[in-house]
Amino acid sequence: MAEFDLYDVTRKVGHVAPPYPALGVGKGANQAGTIIKTVKGAFNFNNEFNGEDFFPVKIAGWQIPDEPIISIVGSNHIVETPLNRGQQVANVLEQINLNNYKVKIIGVLYGSSDDEYPSDLVGKLRTICEGKGSHDIECPMTDLFSIKKIAIKRFSIPGAEASPNEQPFMIEAISDTTVPLELINEENE
Repeated sequence: MAEFDLYDVTRKVGHVAPPYPALGVGKGANQAGTIIKTVKGAFNFNNEFNGEDFFPVKIAGWQIPDEPIISIVGSNHIVETPLNRGQQVANVLEQINLNNYKVKIIGVLYGSSDDEYPSDLVGKLRTICEGKGSHDIECPMTDLFSIKKIAIKRFSIPGAEASPNEQPFMIEAISDTTVPLELINEENE
């Protein structure tokens, strides 16, 4: 049986692989699992994020390297109107609409060598995150929810126990849609 280091292989082709311990690939699976734990630990996930879905993500035309983890949370806007009918307690529920989706992207940026901090990549990420307005997003996961634009609400580049060439990051955004507006001139009507 051929043995290989999954971590080294995946780093050479440009993405972080999810752990596949069932394949018996040894160190590679352990290393990828350690990266996931490092990223999750840096952001203190409290069961809010359960999935480990790696997808290629392009924001504002920039392909985020090393396929980050992405999660999407949706919610409905529901208005509750209480009714008082003697001893019986009941509410009228009115679903108004679907709220914008919350999109969370977490990952790790890597320097080009084992001891080089990824300054250029962190700079590019910062430029996008601090940019005004919504950004185009391309990702198979966001495509499933018809999300084509996101507005970045918050981003984090935390300190974490990692190699000198690794920098975890997190982006929290909401889905956005361009809505055409029509100016009505009341004088002409």
